[in-house]
Amino acid sequence: MSKKSDKAPHQGRAVTLIPGDGVGPEVVSAALAVIEATGIAIEWDRQAAGMNAFRRFGTPVPDALIKSLKRTGVALKGPLETRVAEGWRSVNVYLRRTFDLQHTPDNEFCGSAYAVQ
Repeated sequence: MSKKSDKAPHQGRAVTLIPGDGVGPEVVSAALAVIEATGIAIEWDRQAAGMNAFRRFGTPVPDALIKSLKRTGVALKGPLETRVAEGWRSVNVYLRRTFDLQHTPDNEFCGSAYAVQ
């Protein structure tokens, strides 16, 4: 039998959550279900990027997203749409350059999980 704790709920690690575009929200939702099942406490800071952000804020990379990434230092990101023919830069490349992140085939991580330093 488990005992109910009198302690306040544990505040989780802050992580920026970028649902993404297209299938992104569906993929991220499945990932969140898996993460939730671990019981690890995470405080998600949901932010928009890509086409979703462009529709809402007029830019694919809102200032609030950059501020969140700087504050949390880590993100879970779904796929993002890049409209290259319309003059957009790749949001993924922009984020990697902004935070000096490198992605090579021998990295030991899967998907779009980057630690911002």
